[in-house]
Amino acid sequence: MEGKKEGRRDYLKTVGAAIAGAIIGGALGWVAKPAAPGVTETVTVTKTVTAKPTPVKGTFVMSYPNGYAGHYIHLKEAFDILRITNPELRPEYVGKTWGEYYEWLLTVFAAGEPPDMPMIDCIWIPKFVELGYLEPLDEYIAEWPDWENWIPTFKEGMIWDGHVYGIWLNTDARVWWYWKEFFPEGFPSTLEDIIDKAKRLKAEGKPQIATWVGAAIYPFMCIYCSICPEDRLKSPGWGLFEIKDGKLYPIFDDEYGVRSMEYILEMKKAGIEFIDIPGFSASYDKFFEKKISALFAGTWMSGQALARGYKYEDWEKYFGAAPWPPPRGGRVHAGIPGGWVAVIPKNAKMPKDLIWEYIRILVDESVVGKVFAELGYLPTRRDAFDIVVEKSKDPFMDDYLSYFKNVYIRPEITEWERVSKAIDDAQWSVILERKKPDEAIKDAAKEVAEILGW
Repeated sequence: MEGKKEGRRDYLKTVGAAIAGAIIGGALGWVAKPAAPGVTETVTVTKTVTAKPTPVKGTFVMSYPNGYAGHYIHLKEAFDILRITNPELRPEYVGKTWGEYYEWLLTVFAAGEPPDMPMIDCIWIPKFVELGYLEPLDEYIAEWPDWENWIPTFKEGMIWDGHVYGIWLNTDARVWWYWKEFFPEGFPSTLEDIIDKAKRLKAEGKPQIATWVGAAIYPFMCIYCSICPEDRLKSPGWGLFEIKDGKLYPIFDDEYGVRSMEYILEMKKAGIEFIDIPGFSASYDKFFEKKISALFAGTWMSGQALARGYKYEDWEKYFGAAPWPPPRGGRVHAGIPGGWVAVIPKNAKMPKDLIWEYIRILVDESVVGKVFAELGYLPTRRDAFDIVVEKSKDPFMDDYLSYFKNVYIRPEITEWERVSKAIDDAQWSVILERKKPDEAIKDAAKEVAEILGW
């Protein structure tokens, strides 16, 4: 651990020098590029004098889901920097609860009165693009070297018909949180071991393991993505589809889909508890009251622990965190990441160049490193990882970020809500033993084919 921290300190010194050089160089009209270690580099600098942009006046409107207090903190941090060069620009922050935010956004966009910079859930991007509400960012991206630092998974999720429509701001990983007192030997390393552990907990009368069920990603996609061929998992198939006659066609009603449903049934019979979407919030209390011994949710469990008075320095006494263990012979998978996206509305009142400058500040590695370490968010740009880990007090942060090599995004399609519901219905029909696994997966694939126009 000390070795890792020393490495991060060296990294941060390099980053700090680069940031300082950028700030000083920016004031002089140029930016110095540091040479590689041990290399002497002579740089000839030609200073180009350009007219300073006229500071913008007026009200700059930003919106966010206020169920997550940290979003406001992040937006404000970036706006305070933007206002240094635009002192007469006024901020307006519009927060809506997650449940009403989507409908509110659709309403204000349809009325031609969108916020200047709304945060949009990654799963909503296809719908907003289809409705013609978002400005393509291709021209900005072409002149923005930072884009090279984005994890490919999070680039892929922002592309629609060959155009980039947003910058993925923050993300999460699905993760098991567990009480160490019930898992003294550590968390199981395979799904079969989880099932065996659940049987022992049930026999001993101890709190049971629990997982959320919803959006197809709990737990179906975690199992399915661990055992299906890995080359399926990238777009445009996302593991679930292939292209036929220019359209998506479901392919998950095969041995991998059936086996995933069989595992779910085995989990149920072992005593593992399945929690439906309406019970998500209550499941936090159940976990922290030790009514369940392990909960598969997400990295935001860190915030739930803090809210209940557990201090960072005590976490490792009580809790452990682990990605979804694969079935034997499968691949480790950390679930389907979510997150919020910065976009430029076509009908924004503020100049689009100004909005882009604000987005660049929002995702700057120094801003992300500072704010995300405080808030517990996970960055989507690789060069911010070491900064966040170094500054964060969360003992699991390093683990969370390591999971990104094992994640793929969910399907970026406008019909995903209906598709995921069909898969969720299949999961519940198996959990409740109303259908056999092969029957449930076959019926789900048939329904999805109809949804996709077959």
